[in-house]
Amino acid sequence: AWPQAVSVSRLEAELPAGDDGAAALAGILWTTFQAGLTELHAAPFRLTGEPGVRPLASPLARLQAAGGDLVTNLRHQAIRIEDEFSARFLALLDGTRDRTALLRLVSAMPEVRGNLTGVSRQLEECLKGLGRLALLLE
Repeated sequence: AWPQAVSVSRLEAELPAGDDGAAALAGILWTTFQAGLTELHAAPFRLTGEPGVRPLASPLARLQAAGGDLVTNLRHQAIRIEDEFSARFLALLDGTRDRTALLRLVSAMPEVRGNLTGVSRQLEECLKGLGRLALLLE
């Protein structure tokens, strides 16, 4: 489910029938939380791992990407954007552009101009990568 969270009620629905399943689940969650293997949150994050028709990145991350290589994702973690292209691409994801518009803008970037082979595939890979980094809003 990463980068999204899974609700306790969804986990409980997966349990086999029995009266001690919820208690066992609570024990497992507590133990894995103490070990640093799971995170517990009061409410789900408004993020998605799958980019929508008009991908929308966190406004804070878009602003931060314009000024440096460290951005804050929607899980409140610092993420380093390794290359200038990704930072510039992240800034384009304001929810107003579909894939065609993004492809047109990316094709005009100096890093891509004249080398359009595979740009559409690279665009999709970049979007999915940004989703895995918890930078895309639902």
